[in-house]
Amino acid sequence: MIRIENLELSFGSQKVIRDISLSIPEGVLIGITGESGCGKTTLLKCVFGLYRNYTGIIEMPSGKTALIDQQCTLLETITNRENLLLTASETGKKKLNELSGYFEVSKCLDKYPSECSMGQRQKIAIIRALLSDPDVILADEPFAHLDFAGIKKVADVFDRLKQEGKTVIVSSHESALWKRADKVYRMRNGLIEIA
Repeated sequence: MIRIENLELSFGSQKVIRDISLSIPEGVLIGITGESGCGKTTLLKCVFGLYRNYTGIIEMPSGKTALIDQQCTLLETITNRENLLLTASETGKKKLNELSGYFEVSKCLDKYPSECSMGQRQKIAIIRALLSDPDVILADEPFAHLDFAGIKKVADVFDRLKQEGKTVIVSSHESALWKRADKVYRMRNGLIEIA
């Protein structure tokens, strides 16, 4: 269970998160939608632990949490394969070839991130999160650089993770995912409500 209670966060005089309280059980797919700048990314970064200057409570289950960020952040000085192996669990390492084949990036593994398209980088970033064998997956705009086929592949993976008992929280404008979600929240001006 992820428990968020009275969460608030400001950057200077700007309040970005406003008194959010949520309880998210294990083994669900949750969607968070809303206009750009409404606080979706900030909320996920608080849950992941990148932002700690908030007030309120965030309680996470034991186990590993992975973040897929919308910038597709990869280390530029090493190959994609090396990026993937940096955080891969022993179980995850055995899935590298399977997942790179599934996402059609096998030919990119020994290239550097700068040699790849944004769509390929997005897929590598998603694979990196999956190879860490997380219990909770936080995905911030994971479909931003993908075509329709790529979006479907990622959505299918998120669906499968949920069926395996993982908790998946996805921030996205992609409405096609929401029919698969157990619940969708809409954010407006740092506030959250059921969509």
